Amino acid sequence: MEVWFIYYFDYLTRHFGSYAEVENYLHKYVPDYQKHENFFRSKGSLHEKLKAQGGNLETAVTNAQHSLQNRDNTDSDDVSYSEMCHFMQALNIKE
Repeated sequence: MEVWFIYYFDYLTRHFGSYAEVENYLHKYVPDYQKHENFFRSKGSLHEKLKAQGGNLETAVTNAQHSLQNRDNTDSDDVSYSEMCHFMQALNIKE
């Protein structure tokens, strides 16, 4: 999920060797992010939190779509991608 959150701000395809690397990257945009129930409950809408930090849902969808194209066009399994764009489109969720 954290890659999806990153896509609100940035497009990337790099492989992360560990969860800690992904979390550290996300901290560039959401410094107080924690993968913990208390974090999510205290923030109300995570979408609103990401928007308040300068993120954008449309950017996330576009970045996720590009990541899937990249995944499909590369021979390596060492790429980051998110399929959340399919979920957002299926539910017709927009900014």
